[in-house]
Formats: sequence, structure tokens, C-alpha cells
Amino acid sequence: MTLDPRVIIPYSIQYGIGIERQLTANSSVAANYVGTRGIDLFRSVDVNAPAPPTYAARPNPNVGQQRQLQSDGYLKSNALELSFRGSPTRFLSGQAQYTLGKTYNNTSGITYFPANSYLPSADWSRSDNDRRHKFDLLGMISAGKWFDFGTALSLYSGKPVNVTTGNDDNHDSLPLDRPIGVPRNTLHGPGYINLDLNLSHTVIADESWKGRTNCDSGGQLLQRVESRE
Repeated sequence: MTLDPRVIIPYSIQYGIGIERQLTANSSVAANYVGTRGIDLFRSVDVNAPAPPTYAARPNPNVGQQRQLQSDGYLKSNALELSFRGSPTRFLSGQAQYTLGKTYNNTSGITYFPANSYLPSADWSRSDNDRRHKFDLLGMISAGKWFDFGTALSLYSGKPVNVTTGNDDNHDSLPLDRPIGVPRNTLHGPGYINLDLNLSHTVIADESWKGRTNCDSGGQLLQRVESRE
């Protein structure tokens, strides 16, 4: 592995703005925008990959893959978060959040190779971890002394799926080639659903009767001993 002479340490910038409004004494709603930028992110490129348009042979036939670490990756993320939290009634409490987001990048980390080392910018598309919709709910219903019912619900849209030919069409020893004209991460993967339910009832055990019973029994025993004497 070699280092690009221009390589530098990556960094990220996150910023946001939001507004929150109180609905009742114990509940509020909020809307927040969150933006993230990843700059000079690491990626790997084969600088000895077969050259286009024929991809017939490597520029240096005496060596194989020549991996070069670069810091030319970029990430752009924008998200709108809508949330509620609190206790609108004495029976109901919890929080809920819906996020509408979009994350694009052209690298997935230091070990990432683009489909075409001569055209790494073509990999600019949805991030591997991009989920367009996310909803989370934590709630509790309390029926006084009878029972407490809690729930945790998560509903997420699917992550993207990358479409490849399954072949090494450009002969760079990496089966990452996509069909012509198909961007990276174009398909939608399966969504995610998780639901947890909890039903509980609190029983308060008053142990004071044990002490009274012991004392009463002890008193009766003492009286019996005294009477025998």
C-alpha cells in the first residue's frame, strides 16, 4: 500500500437548528434540522488498474494491484427530526421521534475501492447506511394500581443495495463492477421493524404483620413460662 502525497486527516462538521414548543406542563414537541459533512474521507484506489477503454492490461505488468490510500472522499447528510416527549395525561407518558433523512457519499471507509479506480467520482450515491425514514416510540400507559403497559417500537425503511454484475469486467481483480449506467446503491433493501411489549403489576408486600405475630407469639410463650413457674 502507498499513500497519496496529498493525503490528510479526515474531519467532519455537524450543525443544526431547532425549535421546541411546550404543549402542556409536562409535554413538548420539537423540530430539528441536522446537517453533517464528512471532508477528506479515506478511500483506496488501485493506481495500477487496467486502463480504459479496453482494460486489457495493467500499466505496470510486473506488479498486480497497487493500492493507494487517498483522502478524497466526501459525505453529505441532511435530516429533519420531529419529536414529542412528556406526559400529556396522568395515564400516558413517553416519547416519539420521526426522522426524514438523506445521506450521500462516495466512500465507505479506508478499505473501500470504487468500481472504477479511474473514475471514483462515479460512486457518489446513497451511503451504505442511509435510511430515508426512521420512527421510534417509547410509551407507558399506567392504569393506577392495576397495571403498567409499556411499548418500544422501531420502524425503519430499508438500507440501499448495490447492484453489481458479479464479474471483474475491468480486470482489476475486484468484482465490484456495476452494469453500465447503474449508479451505486440504487435498490432498496428490506425495512426493519422491532416491537417490544411489557405488562407489569406492582404488588406491595407489607411485612409489618410478621413483627406483630412474632411479638404476640413471644408474649404468649412468656406468659406460659411464668404460669408454670
